[in-house]
Amino acid sequence: MLERGYSREQRRALNVIWNASGRYDWQPLFMAFEANGESSFYFNTIVGLCTKYLGEERIADLFAGTARASRHEEFDDLLWLGLESYVFEKEKNSRPVLAQLRRDHAARYFRDQQDLSRQQQMLQSSVCYDMQSWRWSKVLGRRQPLLSARGRRMAAALELDAALDGDAVIAALNDFLKTYFHYDAPAHRGERAAAPSGMLRRLLRRERSNVDRLVVRVGVGRERDWKLRHEAHMPFERHSSADAERDRAYIETMFGRCSWSEHAMRELENKLCVDEDQYCRLWITKAAPTAEAAQSSLLNVHDRAALHDAHEQAARNRAYIQSHGTAYAGSVRTLSAQLDRIFSSFAVPLPENGKAGALRTDVAYRLPVLHDTNVFLRPGDERDPQVSVTLLLDASSSRMNTQEIIAAQSCILSEALERNKIPVQVLSFRSLRGYTVLQQLKDYGERGRGRITDYYTGGWNRDSLALRAAAELMEKNDPTATVGSGNHRVLLVLTDAGPNDSTRIPPRGKDVFAHEYESEAAVEATMDAVRELRRQGVFIGAIYYGSNTNLESLHRIYGQEAVRIRSLEQIAGAASDLLQVVLRRLDGKA
Repeated sequence: MLERGYSREQRRALNVIWNASGRYDWQPLFMAFEANGESSFYFNTIVGLCTKYLGEERIADLFAGTARASRHEEFDDLLWLGLESYVFEKEKNSRPVLAQLRRDHAARYFRDQQDLSRQQQMLQSSVCYDMQSWRWSKVLGRRQPLLSARGRRMAAALELDAALDGDAVIAALNDFLKTYFHYDAPAHRGERAAAPSGMLRRLLRRERSNVDRLVVRVGVGRERDWKLRHEAHMPFERHSSADAERDRAYIETMFGRCSWSEHAMRELENKLCVDEDQYCRLWITKAAPTAEAAQSSLLNVHDRAALHDAHEQAARNRAYIQSHGTAYAGSVRTLSAQLDRIFSSFAVPLPENGKAGALRTDVAYRLPVLHDTNVFLRPGDERDPQVSVTLLLDASSSRMNTQEIIAAQSCILSEALERNKIPVQVLSFRSLRGYTVLQQLKDYGERGRGRITDYYTGGWNRDSLALRAAAELMEKNDPTATVGSGNHRVLLVLTDAGPNDSTRIPPRGKDVFAHEYESEAAVEATMDAVRELRRQGVFIGAIYYGSNTNLESLHRIYGQEAVRIRSLEQIAGAASDLLQVVLRRLDGKA
C-alpha cells in the first residue's frame, strides 16, 4: 500500500492513520502535518478515528460538499475542529493517552503562533484563528479569548455531542456552514454543491492564506466522491472578465507595470502556460512596490501591510549586509578568487588586433592603402568564459524568516561573478492570485547590486513555471548570444525545494478532478521543468538554505547539481563547487 511517491513524513502519517482506524487496506483522503513539515501524531490519529466512527463514505461526502466553495480551505479547517471534538469525546475513555496528546497539540499551536511574522498572522482567517484559539485555550485550561456573541455560538456549535450517530454529525456540520456562512452543502452524494450567489461570491473572494495548514487533502478517493474538486479553483478562462481585470489590476498595483508588451506577454503565456500550468498567468516587472500603491482602493489592510513590510525589508537587508561587512567582504574575495581559477581553465582567449595572425578581410584594405599592419587577429591575453549566469530567488512566504540572508547571498554571488566579467542577472519569483510574478532585480548589463537588496517575500511559489519563464528571460536578455554557438547559460536557483501554489493543476488523462500544486505533484512538475530545460542546453543548479525538511525533494529535483549551506560564510565554497560542476559538464568533461 505504501506508494513510492510518499515521503518519510507522509509514511509516518499514514501509519498513524491506519493504526487509529484499525484498517490497513485504504488510502486516506487527508493527512495532517505541522508547520515545519513533520507529521502531526495527534491530528493523524483524529483522521483515523473519523474513519473508524463515521466511515470513509461520510467523510468524503462532507468535504466534497465544500469543494466548490470560494472559502473551501477555511471551511475545511472549521469542519476538522468539529470532527476533532466529536471523535475525541468518543475515544478518550478507550485511549487515555489521547488527552495528553491533545494538550501537547494545543501547546504546540500557541508556540507556532508566536513564530509567525506579523504579515503571516494578518493573512490568517480571522474566523479560524478565533475558533482554534478558543478551542486550544480551553484544552489547556487557559483564559479563553474574548469572542462576540456570534463567535461564542459558533464555538459551541463545533463541540459536537458524542452521543450523535454518524449521519447526525454530518448534518450538524452542514447546518453549521449554512447557519454561519450561508453555504448549502449538497443534499446527497453526487449532487452539485450550491455555490454562493454572484454578489456573495465577490464579497467572500479572498486570497488563500499562505500559512501552512494542519490537515491537507492528499488522496483522491473514488472519482464519484471527488469529481467536483477541480471546480474549487476556477481557472482564468472561466472567471468573469471583471474578475480577471481586477486580478490584473491588483498584480500591477502590488508589483508595478509589466516590462514586456501585452503582445509579448500573450505569446509567452501561450507558450508556457499550458498543461499543468494552463490555469496560470505570468507577470514580468522591473518595478518595486511604491508608497503610493498602498493607497489604491484595490488593496485591503493586509496588502497595505505587506507593501509596508516590503519597504522595511529593503532597509533590513542593507543593514544586515552592513552589520556583517567583514564576513560579506571575505566571501566576495574568496569566491572571486575561486571563480577566477575555475574560469581561467575553461575560458577561451579573446582575439585582438595584431601584425600577425588571421587576416581580417573587413579591414584588409588598410594594409596597402594606409600601410596599417594591424589588420590581423591573434589570441589575446583577455579570456572570455562565454558563460552568463542567472540567479533565481524563491520569494515565497516560506522564505520569510531568511530574507536578509538570501539578499546577502545573492549580492555576494552577483559581485563575485561581476568581478570575473561574467554577465549576471538576478530574478525573484512568487505566485499570487494565479499569477507567477518574476521581478528583475538586476539586469545583465547593470553594475553593482542593482535592486537585489529590495528582495522581500510573500505569496506562493510555482517553481516549474518560474523556471521556464526564467529560461525565456535568459534567452531574450543574454548578452553572450552574439558571441557564437559556444556561449552557455547557467541558472542558479536559491531555493528551499518546497514548490507550493494555490492555483491547481488541471485534470489530466482520465482524471476528472484537479490536483493541488503541492507535495508530490509539485515536485514532479518541477522535476519535469528541470529535465526539459537541461535538454534545451540550460544548466540548472540549486543552492539550498533551510532545514532538513525538503532535502529529499531537493535531490529529486536537481540531482547532484545542488549544494546546501547553513551560514553566510559557506556561500563562497558552495557556489564555487557548484559552478565547477557546471563548467565541467558544459565542457563535456563530466
